[in-house]
Amino acid sequence: MKPVALLSLLLTFVPACMAQGFPTSAPSQINVIEELVHPVKIYQYQPPVDVGRAQLPAAPTPEAAVIRYLRAMASGDEEAAFAGWDSESVRMIEENEKRMGRNKAERLTQWAALFKGRAMQLQRKAEYRDLTFVEFTLTENGKVALTDSVAVTKTPNGYQLTMKPVESAVMQGWRNETKRVQRLVK
Repeated sequence: MKPVALLSLLLTFVPACMAQGFPTSAPSQINVIEELVHPVKIYQYQPPVDVGRAQLPAAPTPEAAVIRYLRAMASGDEEAAFAGWDSESVRMIEENEKRMGRNKAERLTQWAALFKGRAMQLQRKAEYRDLTFVEFTLTENGKVALTDSVAVTKTPNGYQLTMKPVESAVMQGWRNETKRVQRLVK
């Protein structure tokens, strides 16, 4: 048999062998970890800002946006509370409320219960890129009842609250003890 004919014969069998595949073990699962480090500047309010008594500055600030929002919620002024958010965030909040089956009256009742007899204070802020995260507490009889934070972004007209970074590692991780966030990528 000529070498060219032998090569042609072998090449015709290769695809048939490849189609059968090669035997393997059952798959084992491993995790590949990608680590991204986000530099965040953290500031402590000294002393904490009393939301009920704070004088709002003349110039727009992230703190003023958060104070207006908290005061509006505490007074049950839904229109003023939502006025501080960007339009996409208002849409997201409304969709979430709808999914939870909660109406305006229930929301206002919840706000009244949440803020009744509780002092509001701004505790810390974090700056990351074009975002500021402001942490606040609600306290009752000197004990912290709630700690949360909101994201604020700069706009041409000042500052607005935003839900855009709600899934970001920075939003989730800047307040936790380890400063780490893990997600399973599928």
